[in-house]
Amino acid sequence: VLAFFFLMVTAGFAEAGSFKENLIPVPGDANVLILINAAQARQSEYARQLRAEHGGTPIMDQSILSAPNVERIVTAAKLDLATGEPVWELGVVSTTNEPSLPNLAKYLGGRLDTIDECAALQLPINAYIVALGPRLVGVKSPADRQAIAAWARDARTRSDVSVSEYLKEMAVFPEQTGTDLIMALDLSNVVGVAASQAFLTKSKTLAGKNIDIDELTRLLTSVRGATLGVRILDKPHAKLRIDFGQDAAALTPVAKELILEILANQGATIDEL
Repeated sequence: VLAFFFLMVTAGFAEAGSFKENLIPVPGDANVLILINAAQARQSEYARQLRAEHGGTPIMDQSILSAPNVERIVTAAKLDLATGEPVWELGVVSTTNEPSLPNLAKYLGGRLDTIDECAALQLPINAYIVALGPRLVGVKSPADRQAIAAWARDARTRSDVSVSEYLKEMAVFPEQTGTDLIMALDLSNVVGVAASQAFLTKSKTLAGKNIDIDELTRLLTSVRGATLGVRILDKPHAKLRIDFGQDAAALTPVAKELILEILANQGATIDEL
């Protein structure tokens, strides 16, 4: 939806600014946050290489990232971490000019609407697109019209960011360090003592090692969140950061192997790690 949407608007360019206006519409119960500095990413050497290799056309030509009028993108979700299923999902995109919902409707179908005085488009994929400001657009699912209206009203009247403290801390990196993409997952109060002990007792990584299971259990249950940061230079460079509520020194001998085992158990094995 986002990809088609921003191919419909007139091309333009402006330097990316603060992510605050994109973050304000994100509900406070979000536990997943992704921030993309699209304008900056398009200026990278990697993007220039892709354009050169493909005759001046970005390889992601149908992607929101290659639309020259897109400045910043924030996507967020409330994820049920027990099932992996989202309770709700949304995207908030700032652009250099005002997109046309009628034009978008011609390509995506759906029905034009007005929700709480905001121009909107009900899509046939269980989502709404809502104009939150002159150059700020939100996409939210599921398409519960009453819930969408409450969200749009709250997004336009709230003056500050309401996501968790952990997500707020991670959201400053694009502006402080020039990171092109931040993916943050709030894990506070997710890991329980019993589940942690059961996993560590059976862990292949810890088998035969002189590791204090009780100390490691206390550490894992203090986990605050995990964040992946990507900087796009001549190629994408990424770092994975995991934050705890106490000293993580106990993980030093087994950190990498244990993290890979945890990811594998969650069906999230990543070869690059």
